Parts: sequence; C-alpha cells; structure tokens
Amino acid sequence: MRYLYFRPNATTQARACRDHLLAHLDQCASRAHLAELHGRLIRAHLGPDPSAAGRLVALLASPVARHDMPYARRVFDRMAQPTAFVWNYMIRGYNSCDAPVDALALFRAMLRRGVSPDNYTMAAVVSSSAAFAGWKSRSTGDAVHSLVRKTGFASDVFVMSGLVNFYGSFRSVDDARKVFEEMADRDVVSWTLMISASAQCSQWDEALRLLAEMQSHGTKPNKVTVISLLSACGQEQDVDRGRWVYAHACRTR
Repeated sequence: MRYLYFRPNATTQARACRDHLLAHLDQCASRAHLAELHGRLIRAHLGPDPSAAGRLVALLASPVARHDMPYARRVFDRMAQPTAFVWNYMIRGYNSCDAPVDALALFRAMLRRGVSPDNYTMAAVVSSSAAFAGWKSRSTGDAVHSLVRKTGFASDVFVMSGLVNFYGSFRSVDDARKVFEEMADRDVVSWTLMISASAQCSQWDEALRLLAEMQSHGTKPNKVTVISLLSACGQEQDVDRGRWVYAHACRTR
C-alpha cells in the first residue's frame, strides 16, 4: 500500500517559522527575551523581514526593553523601508529617554526619506519640541507648528494640545491661547495645559476664568488640573490662593 505524504515546500516552512517567531515576539516581557528571539530571527534568515524588524524595533523602543534605543537604532538602520509606524516608535522612544535632539533629527530624516507623518508622528514631534524649552530653542517648535498647519493636523486634539504645552513651556501664553482657541474639540488635557500655562505666568484671573469655563462646558478638572494650579501657587508662594484652589477643587470634584 502506498501512502502519500504532504511535504511543505521551503516557502511554506519559512512562513510557518516566521509566524511562530512573530507570535513569540508579541509575548516578550523582557529585554533578554527580545535579544534571544532576535538571534533566532537572524538564524532563520528573517532578520531583514519588514514585519519582524518593525515589531522588534517597536518593542525595543518601549518600556518592555526599558527603551533600549541604541539596540533599537541598530535594527532600525538595517531596515530598507521603515513604515510610519516604525518611525513613530523610534521618535517616541527617544522622547521617553529625554533625547529630543535625536527625536527631531530622526523626524527630519523621515521627511527626507519621503515618509508621510501621521497624527501620532506630529504629536510626538511637538512633544520633542516642548522638551527643547530647556535650550530656549523656540524656533524648532515654531517650524513644527507651521508644518502642522501645512499637513492638515491642526484639527487633531492631541497635536494641538501638544502645541499649547509647547508655548506654555516658553511662557508664551498669548501664543498658547491662539492655538487653544483654534481647537474645535478640547479635552481635559488641553484645558489643563491652558490653565497651567496661565497660572505659571501669574495670570490668575485668566486661569480661574478658564477653570470655570472648562466646567461650564461639562469637562471636570482632574488631579493634574488641580496639581498644576497648586504647583503654580507654590512657585509664587501664594498660600491663600493655594488654599482657595484646593477648597474649590474639593467642592467641584
């Protein structure tokens, strides 16, 4: 009696191996585990595979690997055509490591490569620009703001909230307010950032007006809103106003 055996061809075997390793990648819980799986991908000749490399970069640039950006960059630089998804993870990873210079340099490289940024990219880049406040380099953020307008992300609440934060970092309340007033939709984060910017510049009447307006629009202040106001009170050593904010927050929460 003759038996017929199905022998998968090399392509089928490679695909099965790839899917198996990618499934393990999604379950990684440590930097050591990622390194082990990376070695297995290389031995299986899957190192250059776009899906495998992209997921590896995303994990290396995340808290799973404690934002191991040197390792993530080595994998990233070997990718032929990283997608916007991968670029975003790299930019956010640099932000998480307090490396806004590297994040912005990578963003410029992304544009040079012809990869179109999305709203996640722009939100991350605006965050990088805000981190430049320590270097007093406002021109970078202004350029990003101009790009936000040109690329049509001025309607995105996360991107615009980031710009409010950027101008607030430079204590430019007027510019922060202009961005805030352009926003069609506002969430508790955008309200809090605008209130904080006003309070940090000792514009208390404006900060409290915004707090009241925020509540009239049905948005309740959260802990961050209250802490932002109390922090500004502390910097101004205004104990009486701090007590008022605390009492007012307790009544409205």
